[in-house]
Amino acid sequence: MPTKALRPILTLFALVAIFTIPYFAALWLFHHNKSQLATTNKGTLVSPPLNFMNFYPQTRKWTLILFQPNACGSNCEKRLHNLQQVHKLTGKDQQRINLRLLSFISLKQLDTKQLLISRKNYRRLIASNKNINFATNRGTIFIVDPHGNLMMAYQPNTKPMNIFKDLKQLLKVSQIG
Repeated sequence: MPTKALRPILTLFALVAIFTIPYFAALWLFHHNKSQLATTNKGTLVSPPLNFMNFYPQTRKWTLILFQPNACGSNCEKRLHNLQQVHKLTGKDQQRINLRLLSFISLKQLDTKQLLISRKNYRRLIASNKNINFATNRGTIFIVDPHGNLMMAYQPNTKPMNIFKDLKQLLKVSQIG
């Protein structure tokens, strides 16, 4: 049993320990446990974001864009279908998302089947070659935020569930769109 003279010193020591031990423990974990600080996004973050407003009017919605510079073949149709499935998976957030197909082909060059695909859920964006300098791979999928900033890119072989997970996270933390 501590004497009356030691009791205030022990109390002060306990209070200091209560507030400093968590601080130093957090500091140590921050510098020594890097695995917990890894990113969770599956796509490539476009940094700095590219302003995409010159391709389509501001809709104040999140937008999934499939970049297909020429005619849409079977791989493109598969990606279109996968993006439609991602759109459906978002459930109640479907109205917060637009689907777009970015192409260099005019509507006159499309066949009837492709025109039906683009009219059903997609709006086609037509661009000239000089306007597109950020997308080199055809089949690349982009996420554009409600302010028109192209912010994430996915390679053509990206699994649709990875796109969905990123989009779900963006919709969860976003108060806009």
